[in-house]
Amino acid sequence: MPRYIIIDNNTGYIFGDTHNVNGKLAEAGDAIDACRVIDEGLGVYERRYEGVNFHRLATSTETGYHVYRAEAGAEDFPPVIDGQDRETIAAVERDCIYITSVLCLPAKEG
Repeated sequence: MPRYIIIDNNTGYIFGDTHNVNGKLAEAGDAIDACRVIDEGLGVYERRYEGVNFHRLATSTETGYHVYRAEAGAEDFPPVIDGQDRETIAAVERDCIYITSVLCLPAKEG
């Protein structure tokens, strides 16, 4: 099962890691599913998710995540505990593969 780590668009902090959702390993089939699983682990259920271009999200203040996947050897990359640690954030951006950016929208349009 892939391991996903998501970075919040507005803060630049790591918002979640599928290897540490409420202290447990969570399964996510793809990047959007990873965002949903991490949000639900924090009690956020009323969202829709849409994959978008990195620059669309990075140049806005919209709510969303930049999603990275840890590849082979991910077991050597410890679960993220402190999402504000600059070294950890840099390691994710350097050592993991950027997958997509995900825009978080209200569950219902309008």
